[in-house]
Amino acid sequence: MSARARTRGCAASCAFAGLCCVAALFVQSHAGQPVAGVAAASAGPQGSSWQASPATSHPPILAEVFVNGVDSAHGVELSRLQDGHLAVDLSAFATALQLPLRVAEGVCLLHTPLGVVRIDASSVVLLRKRRFVRLATLRQLLAAQLAFDAPRQALRVRPPWRAGQAVAPVPVPGWHGQPVLRPPAFGLSGLHSEFNYASVGGGAARGSWTELGGPLAGGVWRANVYGDASTMGGHLANWAWIGGRGRARWLLGQGPVQLSSLLPPMNLGGVQRAWTNQPALVYAAEAPQEAALGASAILGDHFQGGRAVRGAGGPPGGSAQLRVDGRVVATTIIRLDGTWAFHDVLLQRSDHVEVALYRPFADGYPVAVRRIDVALGSGALPAGVLTSFAGLGVDTPWPGSWAGGSPAGFYQWRRGISSGLTVGAAVEHGLGGSWAMFDAVRGLGALGVWRLEAATHGRAQAWSLRGGAALGPGYWRASWMQVGARYLQAASPSSRNASLQVGWRASRRLDVSLVARSVDDAGIDEHQRFVAPAMRWAPSAQLSLSVMPDYLGNQDYEASWMADADNAVDLSRYAGNTQLQWQHETVDGSSCTLGAMRVARLGTRYEALLSATRAGAWSPLQISGGPLFGAGHVGWQLSVASELLPGLSLQLQMQRDPLAEVVSGGDATRLQLLLVADFGIGSSGIVPGSGLQGPSRDGGVAGRVGGSLPQGMRLSDLRGVAVRVDGRSAAHLDAQGRYEVDGLQPGVHRVVLDEAGLPMDIGTRHAGYWVEVQAGVTTRVDFRLELRLGFAGRVLRRAAPRPDPVADARVVVRNRHLRVVRRVHADALGFYRVDGLRPGLYWVDAGGVRRRVRLRDRFVYGQDVWFARVGQGAAHTVGLASPAGIEPASSP
Repeated sequence: MSARARTRGCAASCAFAGLCCVAALFVQSHAGQPVAGVAAASAGPQGSSWQASPATSHPPILAEVFVNGVDSAHGVELSRLQDGHLAVDLSAFATALQLPLRVAEGVCLLHTPLGVVRIDASSVVLLRKRRFVRLATLRQLLAAQLAFDAPRQALRVRPPWRAGQAVAPVPVPGWHGQPVLRPPAFGLSGLHSEFNYASVGGGAARGSWTELGGPLAGGVWRANVYGDASTMGGHLANWAWIGGRGRARWLLGQGPVQLSSLLPPMNLGGVQRAWTNQPALVYAAEAPQEAALGASAILGDHFQGGRAVRGAGGPPGGSAQLRVDGRVVATTIIRLDGTWAFHDVLLQRSDHVEVALYRPFADGYPVAVRRIDVALGSGALPAGVLTSFAGLGVDTPWPGSWAGGSPAGFYQWRRGISSGLTVGAAVEHGLGGSWAMFDAVRGLGALGVWRLEAATHGRAQAWSLRGGAALGPGYWRASWMQVGARYLQAASPSSRNASLQVGWRASRRLDVSLVARSVDDAGIDEHQRFVAPAMRWAPSAQLSLSVMPDYLGNQDYEASWMADADNAVDLSRYAGNTQLQWQHETVDGSSCTLGAMRVARLGTRYEALLSATRAGAWSPLQISGGPLFGAGHVGWQLSVASELLPGLSLQLQMQRDPLAEVVSGGDATRLQLLLVADFGIGSSGIVPGSGLQGPSRDGGVAGRVGGSLPQGMRLSDLRGVAVRVDGRSAAHLDAQGRYEVDGLQPGVHRVVLDEAGLPMDIGTRHAGYWVEVQAGVTTRVDFRLELRLGFAGRVLRRAAPRPDPVADARVVVRNRHLRVVRRVHADALGFYRVDGLRPGLYWVDAGGVRRRVRLRDRFVYGQDVWFARVGQGAAHTVGLASPAGIEPASSP
């Protein structure tokens, strides 16, 4: 990093830390309001619980926070106390680790994934009106590795919980018992549907695919519907409900199951159950209300079935190819937003999986190749953690079908014996027979972590060994899988697959390694052995070079040179095809591409393409096209894409490839039509382009106000009235009286309509509700408005020459059932006022005089009460002319 870049980084860090301090002081000044989520400490001492520290002569230290070696993008302030210990601002520390912090009388509560940490007042030091805690104290309370890296001005933290593990919601102060409103039992979090029509040389093919799912009865549901290309029919596949609570999780439905790389996959329809003695550690992001729609996993680290391989950043309208061990196993269209996905993919017995991304109709060299890590992971469990996973049902040969199935089941058990040893066993019975497996994961320090699996099927055996480690700049990873004859099927031959990569990361710009592989698999006629170099080198920001052997040992390479901000040149080779390309981009986003591609056994194709994005009736409109030349023929290609409606896009592609005409000997024109509907359903309604990444980890509340309004008032007059969640203003009413709040942590929240912002003559039947919020679910909370009317007047005694006000007269208001609803006193001039009454009949008593008042739709004035004493206790009432909405006074 250059000195100039370091200076900018330090300045940014200081500015960020300063902003954190200002934000902390601002939050501290609002300590009286309970806040859900990450709450900051209140300013100053509460009573005598917090004790200020004498002023220190050491200047404050501003530091970045690194969690598990990753920059958290948050800064904290450290101070060296008089005893020499370093202390950190607790509020900023909690924010950097994304841990909710609550401050009460004499105690700070830090909520972690492993429980609530209590920090007593004796461990807290007040400096500059903020709470600091010694690093040694936090290290002990959190059981974390915590150290200040002085040369790099960094606070390095390694907490004992897993990265990304969910934190239990902070309880709302004052709540006890069950919530008043619960989330809906059913919801739809997302829907993605694709229809594809393709025509090549007069032959047509069509198909469709739809994925949808959402929350259901405390869990999630998901389903995939595949269209039949010939009959336009369809079938339901990979459908299930995942739910449960506490230590157990359940899955009811049908979908692919794969317990290990040595056990064959099953398409199981039935019931599955997982159990663990540490649900907070094992389930985490796989909790039922947070499970991804495309996954069948209950125990994510030990389960591969129903995997959905997704990504982004591809060329819109292009194609994505999934390659396993050098063979193309699936192809899909890249959507207009650049995302792509392969569904229900069972990746097994392979450590060489990649996705190649192509531009529209560019079948030669991809614009990017993404390596996919499908290893099952180390599978290590913390000491004492036990998992149990079982399933029972029918194993069917085809997804979505029940015909030809047979009874099937499985059971898997795993336990963490110690911090460096995990053991497990599994049995499986399906269409192909019965298998049994044992596995162990062992940490060997500098030699890395190794996983051994051994399985048997009758007299046939199979085993695998995987491991790897990194020692400073050096690293290595290895795998060996041996499958005996007749292990998978009665006639299957034996196979062996071994690989080793040893590398050296010399710097951030240079990584070199050697890759060796040995494969013998008669079943797919594959026998190969090779040792080949690999390298990634970027000598400058404008120039880069990468070389990597493919599964067969052939060297793929890519050299890229950014001549300037608008011009780039690429030379590359992939899957036997070589390409040279120059691309020029203009200021308005258009581009021009000139290229030559050498296709194995076909020849060379040249292209000149123009691309542009223009605003139009269907905006935006993406257009690209140009001529193609090769083998003495001239061709062309054209692509048009647009978003018809938010979340609904249309794409039309046409191409006449001159090299394809050489192969076919005739017209090779291709036509493809793709219609994509991609929606997510959130608290604000339908959201386009969700990509079905799964239900949100957060929930929300939404609703509207309704009921009675004063004459002449409309809902739009209430625009801007605040809705508070757990004491903070979280949303405001719009012109239709609606509101929505996103991003709430699962748990119970207090939702209140701020009556202080309502007009004087409007109130709510229930100003607030205790609401239960679930992840991915929006809970409906409506508020019923009611007229809050009243009247005012004077208490007078008739006297000559002018009325005599009765000072401090007591006025009692009763409802139609003669129950007292208000008690007020007149002022020195006899004025009184009564507010907050619903429409209806009321009786007003003052000095022994009673009159009747009926409120209809507005607040009224001039309701004077006259009385005069005659003897002792005698009185009479005089009724005055009343304005609209008030009946004349009378005795009952």
